[in-house]
Amino acid sequence: MPRISEEAQRKIKNLINRFKYKYDSKVDSWRILEMDETGHYRGDCDDFAVTVWWYICGESYWKFWTGILLFKAKFWRCLTEKDYIGHLVLEYDGEAIDNIYLKWLKKDEMSHHFSGYLINNILMVAIKMLLGKIFK
Repeated sequence: MPRISEEAQRKIKNLINRFKYKYDSKVDSWRILEMDETGHYRGDCDDFAVTVWWYICGESYWKFWTGILLFKAKFWRCLTEKDYIGHLVLEYDGEAIDNIYLKWLKKDEMSHHFSGYLINNILMVAIKMLLGKIFK
């Protein structure tokens, strides 16, 4: 497991236990998930990865954005093994996590097709997150 504070570990575990997949129906956007009225976090792979990174950053916007800019967090666009659907994986401190495996693994332990699609353009991340605010 990567070096993460106990508080972040607790929040990530809660996210994992309460995560329910929900497809982006309008536009592909990224957002930090919040628990809904039923006690679940609903979103897709992008939302899951961004929310895990948010918790690792101690819910600090400064750490969140500088970590992306300085490549502490790596968001990998890949294809799922079974059906070749676009997917996003968060890599941090040499390990990766996503909403399919729901645990930290080395990237090469995942069966996804990684083709080098590293999405760490801070402008692109900002646009995706802005879309998440507009198209809730």
